[in-house]
Amino acid sequence: MKKGVKVDAGLIAPSPNRDSDEGAWPTGVARDRRILSDWNDPVLRVANGDKIRLIDLSRIPLPANGPDGPFSESFTLGKFPHWVDVARAQFCNVLSAGTGHDAIGKAVNSLNHTSRFFAWCVKNRIYKLADVTPDDMRRLALELQPKGWFSALNTEAALRELVKRCEADRDLLLQLASSHDGATCSISSARLSSYLGYVLTSREYPMFLRKGVAGLMHKVLVGAERRSGDMQPWSESSFKNCFGALNGLCILPATLDRLSFEPFANARLHARHANGIPDGRTANLSVEDAAKLLRESLDWLYNKADAVIELVDFWRETLVENSLKYKGDENVSTRVNAAIRERYAELKSRVDFPYEVASFTTTTGESISLLVKNLLTAAFVLIAITQARRKNEVIGEGRRPWGIYAACLEKIDPDIEAYALDIYIEKTWNAWMKMPASALTVHAVGVLTRLRAAALPGEEAGTSDQERRYQKLFSFPGSAALLGDASAMLGFSFDEHSGELYSLAGVADSERKTHMFRRFFALVYFYRWDHPKLQALSEFLAHFDLETTRVYITDPAMRDKADRIEALHRHRADCFPEQEMSEAQRHYADAQLDAMLTSDGAGGPMTRRVHRWIQRIWRHVEFPDRDPATLKSEIRKQFKSRGYAPTPMSHGVCWAEESGARVGLRGRCSKEGTIRRELAGVDICGACVFHSTSSSFLLNVEQDAKRLDEQAALATDPREAQVLRATASCSRELVELELSLIQRQRCPLTKPPGKKVPE
Repeated sequence: MKKGVKVDAGLIAPSPNRDSDEGAWPTGVARDRRILSDWNDPVLRVANGDKIRLIDLSRIPLPANGPDGPFSESFTLGKFPHWVDVARAQFCNVLSAGTGHDAIGKAVNSLNHTSRFFAWCVKNRIYKLADVTPDDMRRLALELQPKGWFSALNTEAALRELVKRCEADRDLLLQLASSHDGATCSISSARLSSYLGYVLTSREYPMFLRKGVAGLMHKVLVGAERRSGDMQPWSESSFKNCFGALNGLCILPATLDRLSFEPFANARLHARHANGIPDGRTANLSVEDAAKLLRESLDWLYNKADAVIELVDFWRETLVENSLKYKGDENVSTRVNAAIRERYAELKSRVDFPYEVASFTTTTGESISLLVKNLLTAAFVLIAITQARRKNEVIGEGRRPWGIYAACLEKIDPDIEAYALDIYIEKTWNAWMKMPASALTVHAVGVLTRLRAAALPGEEAGTSDQERRYQKLFSFPGSAALLGDASAMLGFSFDEHSGELYSLAGVADSERKTHMFRRFFALVYFYRWDHPKLQALSEFLAHFDLETTRVYITDPAMRDKADRIEALHRHRADCFPEQEMSEAQRHYADAQLDAMLTSDGAGGPMTRRVHRWIQRIWRHVEFPDRDPATLKSEIRKQFKSRGYAPTPMSHGVCWAEESGARVGLRGRCSKEGTIRRELAGVDICGACVFHSTSSSFLLNVEQDAKRLDEQAALATDPREAQVLRATASCSRELVELELSLIQRQRCPLTKPPGKKVPE
C-alpha cells in the first residue's frame, strides 16, 4: 500500500478531532449565518434567499481504487468522517469569505473541487490529507492539464466502458436511464456519479454518453440540445479556481485533517503555467459574429415576434378550450396539436419561419417552445449588446431575484420616447439602478411583455417592486402555465436554450458565451459606422442610444442625474465595460491604421499625414529593405507617442486627444483647448488634421444627404426646405472632394520609395 493504513472501509473510525460537544462549531471554522445546520449534521442546510439548499456530505460518492487497493467497489464520503469534517469546514470558510450574490455558488464550486480531490486521493490510495506530499500535488497538476478532472479521474474511459456495459446489460441501462413518456428519457446524475465514484452533473455529460444512452433507450434524451461538456481543456480561470480550492485545505484548523503545505502558493501563476485556455480568448470574437447575431435577433424581434406571440395565444386558448371540453380525455393533446399545425401553416405563409411544422410537443414537429426560446434568445442578445449588461442581470436565471421584468421600463421624458431601465448591477454594487434604455431594449421588453401576457392573460401586476421583479420576462410557458398556474412558468437558460438561434445565425456554438456581450457592445460601438454588415443594420442600431449608454457612466454631467451618485461613481467601472472598450479601441485603432497603410479607399487629412510619414521612413537609410510589418510597427509607435486614439463618427474617425496643446491649436472643433465633438460634422472635420475617413464612411454622408432631400420634399416651410437642400448639397460636394483626393493618391506601400504623395 502506498500511503495510510490498508483497512476495510466500514472500520474507519470517526474523526478523533471532533469536539466533545458534537453540536459545537470548531474554533477556526467560520460560522456563516446562512448555515442552518449544526456541526455534527452531515447534511448542510444553507439558506439561499427564500429557499433552503440541502447538501448531504455523507452521500458524496467516492471510487474504488483498483485491484491492489483496499476498496473493491465505490462508496461514499460518509465512510471517511474526517473528510466529511474537512468538506464542511471548506464550504463554510469559502461561503463566509464571499461577499457577492454568488457566494453560495463559489462555495459549491470549491466543494466540487474538494470532493473530486478526495476521489483522486482514494484512487491513488491516499486516505488522509496529511499524507499528501508535494510530489503528489505536482503529479495531480500534470494529470489535470489535458482536460481537468476528466483526465485526472480518467472519466472518458469509464464512461465509454459504461456505455458498452449498458449495451449488454439492460438492467444496468435502466438503472442509469429513466423513461418519462413515450418519447423521452433522462440519465440519473446520482446513479451515474455513484458508478463513477464522484459527482458528474448533467451539464458535464459528454455528447457520446448522451447519444449512446438515447440510442439504447430508443428515445430522445431530455436536455440533449444542451451544450455538452465534451471533455474540453480547462480555461486558466478553471485552473485558478481549482488550485485556490486546494490551497484552502492547508489553512483548516489543526484539529482537522489538512494538507501540511500550500500546494499552489500563487494560484494565478500556476494556472497560467498549466496551459489552460487563456481567459482573454473571448476578446478575439469577431465583429462579423456580432453582426450575424444582431441580424438574426433583429429578424426574430421585428419580423417574427408577432406571429410567435399569436401562436402562443392560440395555443393557450385551444388548450383551455379542449381541456374543459374533453377533461380526462387522453386525446386532448392530439386535438391541440392538430389545431396548432393548421394555425402554424397559416402563419408560415406570412412569416419566414425556418421550420415546416410546429406543435406543442417535439414528437410531431418543432415545438412552440423552440420558437419562444429563439425569441427569448434574440431579446437577450439585443439587450445584452446594447445595454452592455451581464447574463444574470438580464435573465436572472434560477431563483436569482433580478432580471428584466414586465414593469422594468420607466418613461423619463413626457415629450420624447426616452426610457430608463430598472436593472440589477451584479458585481460589487449589488443593487438596482436605473440606466438609459436603448430603443432596441425598449422594443425587446415590449415584445417579452406581450409574450408573457399571451401566456398569462389574467396575471395581475405586483403591488411592490419585489413582487414585480419576480414576474420575469425571460420565461416561457408549459401546459400548466397556460392553464392558469403562473408559478409553472419555466425559466429561460441561455446555456440550454440559445443554441438554435446561434445555429440559425451561422455562429459557432463555441462562441456561445454570455460574457462576450460586453465585448460585443464595444465592437459594435467602434465598428458600427464602417463595417458593411453593421452599416446594413444602421436603421435598427440606434447609434445615439449606444453613445448614450457610454456617456451615462463616463460623463460626470450625466452621472449627476443618477440615483445613488456616490455609489455609482465609485463602481462605474462595473456598470460599464471599460476594459472591453479599451481593448476594442486598440483593436479598432489597428484596423484603421492598417486601412491607412494598405487601402486605396482610405482618406482624410490624418491618412495623408500618415502617408507623408511613410515617405520619410522610406527615404531613411535603415528602412529600404524592411518589410511592411516593420513599417507598420514604426507608424504605430508614432501614433502611440502622440497619444492618438480613435473615436468613430458617422463621417469618419477623430484621432485627437481630449485636451492638450496640440488639440487646442489644431483641432477644428476645439474650444478653449478641449475637443467639442458635439460640434463636429463633415464640414468641420473635412479639413481637420485629426480626421480620417474612407469610402465606407463617406457612404454614410451620402445617405444622410439623401435623407435631408427627403425631408426637404416633405417640408411645408419653403425656407426650411431650402436650408435642408443646401445642407445636403454641401455634404455631397465635400464627399466628391474627398473621393477625388482619395482617387489621386495611391497606397504608399505599393509605391516605390522617393515618390511624392499628393497633399
